[in-house]
Amino acid sequence: MRAWVLLVLLGCQQPASEVLEVWHAYENAGAEQQALEEVGRVWSAQTGIPIDIVSLPYGAFRSKLETAIPRGNGPDAFVAAHDGLGKWVAMDLLEGQRTPLDGHLSIAQDAMHWEGECWGWPMAYKSILLLYDPTRVSKPPQTTDELIEMARARTKEGNYGLAYEASTPYYHGAWAHGFGAYTVPEEGLVRLDDPRHEAAYAFSKRLMVDEGILPLQPTAELVGTLYREGKTDFVISGPWFISSMERPVAAAPLPIISETGERARPFLTVDGIFVVKGAKDDRAARFAEFVAGPQGAEIRQSLGRQAVSWSAQRSSDPLLLTLAQQAEDAVLLPSDPNVDKVFEAQARGLRGLARGALTPKQAAADAQAYYTILSRPAPPAVSPVPYLLALVLGLGGALWLWVRQLRSADMQHRLRKHARDYLWILPASLAMFTLVLVPFLTGAAVALFAHDQGDWTFVGLSHFLDILLSRDWPIGSPLSFLYTLGVTVLWTLTNVAAHVVLGVGLALVLREPWIRMRGVWRALLILPWAIPNYIT
Repeated sequence: MRAWVLLVLLGCQQPASEVLEVWHAYENAGAEQQALEEVGRVWSAQTGIPIDIVSLPYGAFRSKLETAIPRGNGPDAFVAAHDGLGKWVAMDLLEGQRTPLDGHLSIAQDAMHWEGECWGWPMAYKSILLLYDPTRVSKPPQTTDELIEMARARTKEGNYGLAYEASTPYYHGAWAHGFGAYTVPEEGLVRLDDPRHEAAYAFSKRLMVDEGILPLQPTAELVGTLYREGKTDFVISGPWFISSMERPVAAAPLPIISETGERARPFLTVDGIFVVKGAKDDRAARFAEFVAGPQGAEIRQSLGRQAVSWSAQRSSDPLLLTLAQQAEDAVLLPSDPNVDKVFEAQARGLRGLARGALTPKQAAADAQAYYTILSRPAPPAVSPVPYLLALVLGLGGALWLWVRQLRSADMQHRLRKHARDYLWILPASLAMFTLVLVPFLTGAAVALFAHDQGDWTFVGLSHFLDILLSRDWPIGSPLSFLYTLGVTVLWTLTNVAAHVVLGVGLALVLREPWIRMRGVWRALLILPWAIPNYIT
């Protein structure tokens, strides 16, 4: 009996061999992923604890974390850049950690802290650099004037002298900091329309438009393709660019901005490993400490070519030496969730510059206006009781009318007569209910709430009133709902009127007997309608 009870108790305990799960978004089959997996194998061999290191697509990584962890479907730990820390803490996704971070670079230690507490272990730091082909460029430029001159000489016949994601705020930040324009101040709201930001926008416009040395609004995929095919010799990107490139790549710090004499200062991101709230006992923390510590750092540096944050780990790799040099001038990317609003506002201004639709001054003013709107506090919470009462009354009234109609003799006769017909349309009705009605009702319900970092607040019709009363954008702005509604109505009336007038007019003309080859003209008139739009 005692033996049976003992077996039951042991069976109820969590088995020590339960697999530890770690998520990351390193490039699939890349050097960083291989290094992390090797660290996992070494740790598992030393501790006897099995570990499963899972690679997720970069674009969906954070949304997957923020959806899965609160529902208990997430990992025990995950590897990610530090800039999401403020949001994750607010969503209560992480376990705080009290292990001293002695031995790591001070800037990496700062990255793991939020609101005075430590939430993770730093692993490696990254920033953008000036990358170039050493077989074609003997000496990298030291100033932006030199860079522009060398890029201009290489721009011809489908080749571009420089390629980078110029309309992305993360990349623009290097020039903005060099002009003294900081996007996230220590306290209060940021100003995105001061003269320093205008000067930075003017410099970005010079690179994107005026000099003609950049492709129009390049994406990361286009930048990689241009360099891979030898159509550009200079790229501004990070170490992640080099890992997937077969063409020779050398790195140099970003140049000094000629207008200010200050070096371009890119954002610095720190990859860390974070333990999820409610992770399996202390094994996730032990693995995190091992990954970030000296043994894990050595593997990640040698195999994954990471600029590790463990200060005692030295390297002679030219790329890592350049990253260390660039880090001295870099600006730590803030963990404040409000940074997303700053970047979203700046992206509007940069896209306007890239299209040639805005001047630097207009781009700065547009970014500031949009940031002001994004930074507005959420509408005040309201009581849901009146809305619930109206919903109950509405549903009750509809149900009463429906039951009353069903009880009528005429309706019962029709139901009996068409019973088979209703069975035939039942599958389509269920599909429409699931795919159309349920999403519509869900969207309508969500529109009555304000969402902020995982918290939902019932605000009633406030969002709809903001739209209808143009509280965000003035009526004359193209982003105003009323402006868009007016343009849509005008376009619809004009389009319908033109179609009717022209169509009826031509039909009346072609019915005249004196018109020769009427069949040919009718066929030509109907041809544009008959041909699909993507062909025309």
